[in-house]
Amino acid sequence: MGPGFLESWWEPSVVPPSRHLGYAVQWWGLALAALVVMLLGGRRLRADVEHSVL
Repeated sequence: MGPGFLESWWEPSVVPPSRHLGYAVQWWGLALAALVVMLLGGRRLRADVEHSVL
């Protein structure tokens, strides 16, 4: 394509692959932490319900 009517003022963002990998590790770690909190909370909730029934 040829040049447009308006001149472009932005440049493409060039992100190295290592940064993508860092973001992936960060999000997987966050998901793992959420899973652990959910499992521990569910375990405690179940224990509280069993204790209140007796």
